[in-house]
Amino acid sequence: MLKLDEALADENDRPLHPPKMRKTEILINPFSNIIPRIIVQESEEVKDSLETKTAGVKDFNLLSFGEEAKEDEEESVILNKKFSGEDKSAHDHLSDSKLSSQPAVEPPGFANKKERKTAVVIRKVSTKAMKIRIRNKLRDIEKKPKKVESYKIDDVEDDDDIKENK
Repeated sequence: MLKLDEALADENDRPLHPPKMRKTEILINPFSNIIPRIIVQESEEVKDSLETKTAGVKDFNLLSFGEEAKEDEEESVILNKKFSGEDKSAHDHLSDSKLSSQPAVEPPGFANKKERKTAVVIRKVSTKAMKIRIRNKLRDIEKKPKKVESYKIDDVEDDDDIKENK
């Protein structure tokens, strides 16, 4: 409260830079039944332990179907190593006779490889033709002489002559 009295004030006795009260300390508590809250800050050790999680180890002996789960786990590890970095569907991963590697719906775009190849060839030809046109235009610009007009000081007309012509 004493710091509020020391603050700079304007003509209406309002503080120019109002102070912010962040924490208070009660010296004499007239209400004995009110218990203040205790704010507990988490220690750094607790924060670090929450951030670092260890990978769980699977104990297949505890489960009744442990052997089957172990085989499935081994198969999934092998598949993960084999296809890591590639985008594949479940149909591509498994060798099940019920699953097909052919998509049910054709993706939008070209129907077959021939159409795709012809589109690529057309694109290459058009870019080559564009490059040739640009080269020819640049050569034509280099061949044309630049026109530079020189003026003499005596050639400048007076302001009076300009006004008469208008």
